[in-house]
Amino acid sequence: MERWDVVVIGGGLSGLTAAVYLAKQGLRTLVLEQSSRWGGRGATDEREGSLFNIGPHALSNQGQGRKILQELGLDPDAGEVVLGGRLVTQSGVHGLPVSALELLKTTAFSFREKIELARVMGKVSKAVPEASMQLTLAEWVEQNARHENVRKFLYALFRLGSYSNAPTRVSAGVCLRQFQVGGGGVRYLHGGWQAMVDSLADKARSAGAVLRTEQKVIAISGTHPEMKVVLADGREIATQHIVAAINPQVAHQLTGAVPNSHLAKVCKRLIPVLGAALDVSLRRLPDPNTDFALHLDRPYYYSNHSSVARLTRDDRHVVLHLFKYLSPDDTPDAARDRAELEGFLDLLQPGWKNEVITSRFLPRIAVTYGLQTVERVGSHEPENVVPDIPGLFLAGDWTVCDAMLADAAFVSGKETAQRILSVAIL
Repeated sequence: MERWDVVVIGGGLSGLTAAVYLAKQGLRTLVLEQSSRWGGRGATDEREGSLFNIGPHALSNQGQGRKILQELGLDPDAGEVVLGGRLVTQSGVHGLPVSALELLKTTAFSFREKIELARVMGKVSKAVPEASMQLTLAEWVEQNARHENVRKFLYALFRLGSYSNAPTRVSAGVCLRQFQVGGGGVRYLHGGWQAMVDSLADKARSAGAVLRTEQKVIAISGTHPEMKVVLADGREIATQHIVAAINPQVAHQLTGAVPNSHLAKVCKRLIPVLGAALDVSLRRLPDPNTDFALHLDRPYYYSNHSSVARLTRDDRHVVLHLFKYLSPDDTPDAARDRAELEGFLDLLQPGWKNEVITSRFLPRIAVTYGLQTVERVGSHEPENVVPDIPGLFLAGDWTVCDAMLADAAFVSGKETAQRILSVAIL
């Protein structure tokens, strides 16, 4: 039987980050990934010479994720996103008010709405997020905005930053903090996120970790220091510590799905954040002046990521990402969601269907397995520790409450590694 100090299950951002930190400190670290490539939701598909991320991704300039990457000696090659775009309303397509000048020029709001929006955006930029952690986003918006259109615009901006469409459940403080982090600018990665993932995997190997793909885990058993991972082919691997950097529901199944266990309780309180993504590669952009847009009344997002990032083999081609932020209360309907996103694109890029090279529709992407609700943010219990299974640790963006999305994935990987290192005997 193979023996390791740590076995990491899952080769996404969290798992690979944890592996780098663990291996750098001398722990014999094995990473098992069930698919044929690394990255999980950070992977990139190539179709007809175009690179599609698993939904639209951006790396925050001032986020904790980029700081951790730089700490590991990585800084992905990327293009800086330029603010600007369109705001779609029931009355038509307007300028997106991303600055004071654009706010004055846009025809989307009345004069009184513009005055209120300017005041509220000042509050957003100066807010202390910690003071609003126990307010839902809906409560915060209702308290700070009187005009309905201003409220709708705030919801659109917070959806953009958090990728969540659950204002009556998500913490306002979390959304405010994420918006402020995004205010420092974001980047679209050249070559898609797979380029960054592959560099992270190489960094883990250089540190001494062993990485294996196509390794499906079917069971976890034991406690520290005698733990065991069982693979689908029957092989068993012994280890002192296990990092489950996977869907928490899957982790619960691997440990036996004990009804009243810590993992069972964690899974019960988690609300997944889901979205529908339409990715389109075009020979040319019918309207080259429209690279970004939000909808005021509907939870839609549009962006031409290839405007600043190299995502095609032919520089004349473009890659568009469209996204619908799904509510936890939505009834799944893939055909409806695709039709809505295509209709949104019709408004922004009339005639786009005549330029299509290829496209891909993903009806239900798991943005994160756990919405940062008021209840979860208010709990001070660490969610990456499993008290009733000593030696088992959880990693993933959903385990972190002081960051979101990719930033949270990197933070989770580092924090989980640090927890193991604090108790490991080298």
